Amino acid sequence: MLCQGILCWPGCQANQKPLDSSSNRQEEHQLFEAAHSTNHLRSAGPILAGFSVGDTRSSDDRSIAPATMSPTRESDFEASAHGFPVLRDLSGRKLADGEFTQRLEGGRLHVRLSYEFRSPRRIQEDGIFRQEPWLAQEKWSWTELADGKICRHFDVDFGTGQATAQQLDQGRLRRWSKHLKLDPSRAFAGFGVALAIKSLRGQLLRGQNAHLEAIGFTPKPHVVPVEISYGGLDQMSIDSRVLHGDRFLIHPQIPAMVRLFVNAPDTRIWLINPPPAGFLRWEGPLAESSDPLVRVDLLSGEPSGPAEPVRRVSK
Repeated sequence: MLCQGILCWPGCQANQKPLDSSSNRQEEHQLFEAAHSTNHLRSAGPILAGFSVGDTRSSDDRSIAPATMSPTRESDFEASAHGFPVLRDLSGRKLADGEFTQRLEGGRLHVRLSYEFRSPRRIQEDGIFRQEPWLAQEKWSWTELADGKICRHFDVDFGTGQATAQQLDQGRLRRWSKHLKLDPSRAFAGFGVALAIKSLRGQLLRGQNAHLEAIGFTPKPHVVPVEISYGGLDQMSIDSRVLHGDRFLIHPQIPAMVRLFVNAPDTRIWLINPPPAGFLRWEGPLAESSDPLVRVDLLSGEPSGPAEPVRRVSK
């Protein structure tokens, strides 16, 4: 839905409705809880906000076992960086200007992504990572503000497994909290997903699929299994340039009975090709699975064209 030229999502609309007033949202919470209690959703685990390599195995021998999340090598270490991505709708129309910062402090990698809309609305994501002896995410938070007030806030502490969500409901900030059984050495959220995919890139390019687990917000935190696979080499036009990127698909594996009430679309991430493989593009729901699908581009110029498979020229 569009609202005064920008996207509107639950919790920040001018005429807000109670979050739980609809029977669908009530049933959505109940179905997630029922699936979790019957082990349809495993409790060992974004967007879908966070990723954790769990014990989910596939009969397909291409799947990646948890132990193959290899430690970060010296050549893979992330360092200081500063960029200005842009948030768009899927047609390529700009919605918000972004800023990305990445810095090293106290032996930790601190990542911040922020988006400023034309209206007094702001989104900010923060993540903290350890890079030795392997890549591990320690904290993640995502906040949406309107007129300086919190509309939505999600955060995960990977050390304790505590996940919380806040959402504005008719002027009142509601809060949910849940303890998740996360392996802190194998869990990622937000931009950490791109870093995790970079660490698995070689295996994914060889056709192996990674079976992971994610945290979804409805807005309550839930554990959802996901599968990451390589989709092929694409080309896209951004800022009058044609760029190539490897496309990776993040597919939520939701029980059939839950899919009747919950729409959890796939998320796609492109990494620059040829290497070094940095972030190029992301497409998926902004935060919750019910949010509009949006696009984040590395470059802010116009136009922003759709990704298309690279056509191989036969000799």
